Amino acid sequence: MGSYDLVDGQVWNEKYETALLYKMKTAMTIALNHQHDSIVLCAFVGNRNPPERVARLWRHVIEEFDGLFLEICFGIPDSHIHAYGGVAATLYANINFRVYSEVLRDKLTLPALGTV
Repeated sequence: MGSYDLVDGQVWNEKYETALLYKMKTAMTIALNHQHDSIVLCAFVGNRNPPERVARLWRHVIEEFDGLFLEICFGIPDSHIHAYGGVAATLYANINFRVYSEVLRDKLTLPALGTV
């Protein structure tokens, strides 16, 4: 990855990625420090974060914490609670869920019905 890549019209750079990785690792560490055996994580999806790239970062972090949690899930909003609603919200919710379930399939507890 170059120092600045344009992803969906947004600047994604190494500094931003490093900060996001820090947030991800911090969430996992706090849960462990409080002796949680399961965790529901923020997907960090939105207009700035490309879901496939973020899901791959999560995969890296989850592999670092391999075996330390019984269950790992993500909170991915569906179209009913998305701030913008409408067709675009449904499209993004479905894309986000699909991307996360594909990239992290073997690392997560997936709900039976898709988004929750």
